Amino acid sequence: MSSSPPEAPQAPDDHHPIMPPFVLLGHLVAQGVLHLTISGPQLFSGAANALGLVFIVSGIAMVLLIASAFSREHTTILPLQVSDQLVTGGLFEYSRNPIYLGMTTVLLGFALFLGSATPMLIVPIFPWWIARNIIVHEQRMLEERFGDAYRNYKQRVRRWI
Repeated sequence: MSSSPPEAPQAPDDHHPIMPPFVLLGHLVAQGVLHLTISGPQLFSGAANALGLVFIVSGIAMVLLIASAFSREHTTILPLQVSDQLVTGGLFEYSRNPIYLGMTTVLLGFALFLGSATPMLIVPIFPWWIARNIIVHEQRMLEERFGDAYRNYKQRVRRWI
């Protein structure tokens, strides 16, 4: 389900974020570096490491499903770009930010796959950074663009899960 209003606000000119895929990549690299240098105790092994691969694949699948939904709705997936459609179907029925949830799932999966303690420390940093630097701006733009339709959606669906 989607809706489109008549007029679009302008994206903020003063905010040029690092794109979330690059933030995710940086966090994955940080997890790997921590694992290789100061891994701490091994928390997970065997089946938990394999479960990490399941999380990684699931997170990637979520991101690809969202990209497909945005493409079908002919709207941008790029953060802080003005959307032509308010996408509320599919995974957006359960989370207002399923793409960032998918990316967080990848990070959690990689930490489980590595199995040591220090990569787990990186996992909560990603959603915190995204919420502070991307989501607050996206929400403001969506509210300006879609008004009551977005406010109603925001009341129905949680930010993460």
